[in-house]
Amino acid sequence: MEEVNLIQLLTYLYRLLLSRRYFPLAITVCMLGIGALSLNALRSSGKITLNKPDVVLRHQPATNSTAIATLPAQQDIYILREQAGWYKVRANGLHEGWVAKWFIEDAALISDQKLAAQILVDTPVYQEMNETGQAIGTLNIGDEVTVVSETNGWIKVMFNQQAGYIRTRIALLVNRRESPTLTDDTQLEASVDMLQVRASNQAFLAQASVDSDILYTVDLGQRFKFISEVQGEDGTDFYLSEDDRGTRGYLESRNVALEKASLNHIDKPNAKSLSQAVIVLDAGHGGEDGGAVHEEPYTEEKQVALSTTLLIKEALEAKGATVILTRADDSTVALEDRVALSEAQQADAFISVHYDRALQDDWSGTTTYYYHEADTLLANSVNHEIAKLSKMHNNGVLFGNYLVLRENDRPSVLLELGYMSNLQDIEVLRTEDYQRSVAKAIVVGLEQYFIQSHSTQ
Repeated sequence: MEEVNLIQLLTYLYRLLLSRRYFPLAITVCMLGIGALSLNALRSSGKITLNKPDVVLRHQPATNSTAIATLPAQQDIYILREQAGWYKVRANGLHEGWVAKWFIEDAALISDQKLAAQILVDTPVYQEMNETGQAIGTLNIGDEVTVVSETNGWIKVMFNQQAGYIRTRIALLVNRRESPTLTDDTQLEASVDMLQVRASNQAFLAQASVDSDILYTVDLGQRFKFISEVQGEDGTDFYLSEDDRGTRGYLESRNVALEKASLNHIDKPNAKSLSQAVIVLDAGHGGEDGGAVHEEPYTEEKQVALSTTLLIKEALEAKGATVILTRADDSTVALEDRVALSEAQQADAFISVHYDRALQDDWSGTTTYYYHEADTLLANSVNHEIAKLSKMHNNGVLFGNYLVLRENDRPSVLLELGYMSNLQDIEVLRTEDYQRSVAKAIVVGLEQYFIQSHSTQ
């Protein structure tokens, strides 16, 4: 009787593994096992010979960390230590960095990018990389979700229109393009650019004009299919978009984020303190671009932005930070070149310094802008200190669709430190005393940012 029950159980398990739901998981587990055995055979005294090409050596144990080198098959690497599914290694006798253990052990994975996660056990999706933190929902065994990045034993996923985290150990990572049917209906589609509205009370317009008929008022966080970018007659930029009902209209681009722009953006800085940090300071405008102008007394934004930036540099260097300027004089620098410098230098923080303007001369104060959700901590940390400046009203932290933020994969904010168009602001912002107080505030804000960004591992 017991023998019959055992046969029935084995038959049931066999049929279950061959079912449409679990067969991909079973195959993946087998391939992982084969890959692990192959890797063990190649490992000798801390040395591994890579049996696959295009292994990316990264600065930190994260798939969205800066690449140091791409290693070929048959490359020998020497393990320095293992941490949460990553190896810190030395390659070519020169480069040290991190490679994903789970990637080099899985022969089926083509890249550590464009991945999906197959869920092996029911799991909460956490708001942060913390198993004791708040959960935003639950994924069930057999579900499959798009992977944004994998960091030090945590997978960042998109879940119910927001980013969340699950432990790497409870999932199998597979190539996303080999998994066309994902159960997460909020995935970032590989072939479609999606937009997300990042400010409340925004209008969905019939034409590319702020004076156009309003189709309806969109919800904060509402998602649209991106069709194209259009410039209105007054120079305002719009996104031609399509909602989930197929209705097409226009959204002002300044309040809308392209979701794909954040896919390769790093979650946190490499440095754990200001003294270890590389800070790229970007003095806005310059050269042929004077920025905002105040006529009496005549003042150009580019001049005040540069003088403020140089004082910030002085204050940061006094704390031991490495500071790099996008411009140190009155020169013209393309926006794309400013971003390229930030990424090439692996900036732990990119800060763009500006002074605002408005048609209404009563608009006043400082504002901190960010684009990527991962940069909200940086924006809040810096703005918290700037808000303490007694000589200037603070307008808080806002989303801003600026190229130097949107295209920047490093932590980045843009600061508007007063209005050139406001008589009271201009009297304050032109003074060295105010600019030095801004520099001190930014130093304190960055010190807190580096502490907080690494407080949760």
